[in-house]
Amino acid sequence: MMKEKIMVWVLLAVLFSGVVSCRSSKAPAVLSNNYNKKKDRTECVAFPLGTVYLPGMWDKKDYDFRTRQQFFLNADSTVIALNFATQDGYEFNTDKRYKGYEFVKEFYRWKSDDFGKKGFTVTLLDNDSIENRIIWSAEGVSDNSGRKTEALYLVTEHKGRVAYIALYDSPRLTREERIGLIRRIEVK
Repeated sequence: MMKEKIMVWVLLAVLFSGVVSCRSSKAPAVLSNNYNKKKDRTECVAFPLGTVYLPGMWDKKDYDFRTRQQFFLNADSTVIALNFATQDGYEFNTDKRYKGYEFVKEFYRWKSDDFGKKGFTVTLLDNDSIENRIIWSAEGVSDNSGRKTEALYLVTEHKGRVAYIALYDSPRLTREERIGLIRRIEVK
């Protein structure tokens, strides 16, 4: 009986240490999402990296383990993908050289270069050094469909935690409505 209790405690200690030692830069899936009808927004939590508040009601969909993106869909068939990581979880910042707004600017430069190599046109839409966030668009021909497409992106960093958000083409929203939507996204 005593031996079994010791084994249980050892097993729990091993499991707990594995959970605690996991690097948050592995970009966890969104653990929970809840719609707040009073505030008309969906709260998406990826503990311990942060919370994103999406305007309106969004349903949690698939998680892509390759890109580490959690996808959400709303009633307008608009798709948003969320990615959470730590600032050292990106190849250009493994040494944590960039922090705060400097990180956000470097992230934008890094992604812009990548989109440019793929033939996309990148346009800076918002640049906020107080909130440590940048919003941009990338427009070009999709490899998958062969049609012209535009996605909007938001990156923000706070205390070493990064939220990277993509809002893809929407069949029912205009470009201006999509820009308004991504600007209303809050990250804590």
